[in-house]
Amino acid sequence: MSTPGRDESRRVHQPALDGVRGLAIALVLLFHGGFSWMSGGYVGVSVFFTLSGFLITGLLLSEHGRDGRISIRRFYVRRLRRLMPASLLCLAAVSVAASLGEFGGLPNVRRDLLAALFQVANWNSLLGGTSYADLIARTAGQLGPVDHFWSLSVEEQFYWVWPVVFVAGMARVRRRGGDVRVMLVVAAVLAVAAAPVIAAIWGPDAAYWATPARLGEILVGAALASLAVDRVGTSIRWSWLGLVGLVAILAAAVLWPADGGPAYQGWLGVFALASAALIVGLQTPGPLRSAFSVAPLVHLGRISYGVYLYHWPVFAMLTPERVGFGGWRLFLVHMIVTLAVAELSFHLLEQPIRHGVAAPRRVAWSMAGAIAAVALLIVAVVPGPAPTFSASTDVPRSFVPLPTTTATTSTTTTTSTVETSIAAMPPTVPTTTAPAITTTVPATVAPISVLVMGDSTGMSLADGVSAWAAGRPDIAQVASLARVGCGVITDARMFGDDRGRFVEDCRRVWDDELPRLLGEQVPDVVLLMVTLPDTLERVWTTEEGPLHPRDARYAERLRAACAQRAALLIDAGVSRVLWVVPPRPSEAWPQSMANPVTDDDWAAFVGAVDEQSRRHPQVEVVRLDRWMSQHEPNDDSMRPDGLHLTTDAARTVTDEFLATVLLPSNPT
Repeated sequence: MSTPGRDESRRVHQPALDGVRGLAIALVLLFHGGFSWMSGGYVGVSVFFTLSGFLITGLLLSEHGRDGRISIRRFYVRRLRRLMPASLLCLAAVSVAASLGEFGGLPNVRRDLLAALFQVANWNSLLGGTSYADLIARTAGQLGPVDHFWSLSVEEQFYWVWPVVFVAGMARVRRRGGDVRVMLVVAAVLAVAAAPVIAAIWGPDAAYWATPARLGEILVGAALASLAVDRVGTSIRWSWLGLVGLVAILAAAVLWPADGGPAYQGWLGVFALASAALIVGLQTPGPLRSAFSVAPLVHLGRISYGVYLYHWPVFAMLTPERVGFGGWRLFLVHMIVTLAVAELSFHLLEQPIRHGVAAPRRVAWSMAGAIAAVALLIVAVVPGPAPTFSASTDVPRSFVPLPTTTATTSTTTTTSTVETSIAAMPPTVPTTTAPAITTTVPATVAPISVLVMGDSTGMSLADGVSAWAAGRPDIAQVASLARVGCGVITDARMFGDDRGRFVEDCRRVWDDELPRLLGEQVPDVVLLMVTLPDTLERVWTTEEGPLHPRDARYAERLRAACAQRAALLIDAGVSRVLWVVPPRPSEAWPQSMANPVTDDDWAAFVGAVDEQSRRHPQVEVVRLDRWMSQHEPNDDSMRPDGLHLTTDAARTVTDEFLATVLLPSNPT
């Protein structure tokens, strides 16, 4: 078996490698600071992975070269001493903050904290953390306080397994007379090659969050450690290799998009070669190594673990709304607080425990007790999941075909107005009267068909309308094409929808699903309700930047989109379009704190809807907001999350209000 010799395995501490940590954390901080010119700063995490693989595997090789064996127990104790104290402190502090009312708009803070504690945060994000309730809270601009633990979980999952696999692999190599370097290089190549396959089969989220997809970056560093690169000598070509790696890292940080591109296609393993090149280049004395050895950068690298741990909760709590300003000034405040906390943690907690003299067994039991204590704290003080809209619905997407025997040519004519539809409102509530609408209804008992469209609030309304119609199969039939985040605008990115999931799904609804349904059966009534998507910040072009409805450009495009949607329905033969003006989100909705919809934004939205009723006699504006202002209890029992009606509440709204609009000649 060929392994590094005793001398080769003695690796002298290199301050420049701390400088690499400093560079990596700086990229992450600027990326999380929201600076558009650092859209790919998340590659700093990849640099951490590769450097960590290089250093940890180097320690294992060093121990083997020195002692002829590797103590797995000592390895785990070192990892516990190094990582757990600050991690547990961070999670305990976030738990206390959550118990005091922070992060109240997020539905699963307790679950997220437990996932972070037990080092499965990446799988929680991939398999359970992207529920609609989580996404919609992000759309409201709220950050999960432990979202960043996903990368720590990836690394720790690897290192819980790595020493066992490494020792077993070395034993196999010894028996066969092979070379450990070949084993590590082959492992790295296979892991790098697997990532694009994972992306192609399981999608971009798996490519970014799944542990198998990120192993290549760590194993590239591990393979590099076995090549004894600290003995490359003083040749200038190695320094140039490091410069090429640095340029590649910075180029990716500036040029890669935040919500797509190579990182989500499985190419981060290949990118790890740039990190490896930088590490190799720093083995040679020269200007590059001197630059990475400057004291401030080295010190930032030394405390980078604490900086990474604490910066995200600081970002989540010190919001622009709370501080009163944003941009560079807010970023500076974030940095001052984060660095201060990280310094205190490093000197008062991390270093004393890391370099303590306690026996390994005592360390292990102490850490186990601390983990259990933090788990109990999380369960005891962190609020459980808040009532949220589930985004699940049993309302069909199309109508049940009617028997041909129900067709008839006889009709009756009924007339309805919006004033009639809100007759149950107190006389003090202002009403508006729309032009009388003549509706032709079959003389038989064939039910009217009602299609519900809109966003998630439309989905919650559809559940109630469908439940109401289920008890009246001879009167009404309901289908729904309402979707999460679906408004009338489909050509601009919506705030919070970084991947464009909501917009893309909404585009399919309007461009594919709706025309297909209209080709099968034209509904008698379309009930359209949108709350947030057409009132939130939108971006049409990078040059133009984000716009709000109060901006004349946004307002004009919103009116054009409303006109386009109304024309599509009317031209298809829909005789009535009931455009529902929803109640505004209450204070229970996290957006009311994080990114509130202003009065001017709301007025622009309602004005665009009103314009369609003036232009088309088939469009009626239904002021659900006015009815709700008189009938919703102050305890938010009808909208527990401040936005979405419960199924029971939606049924009440339909029974007591919407039914008179849907069936003006047959109020129920």
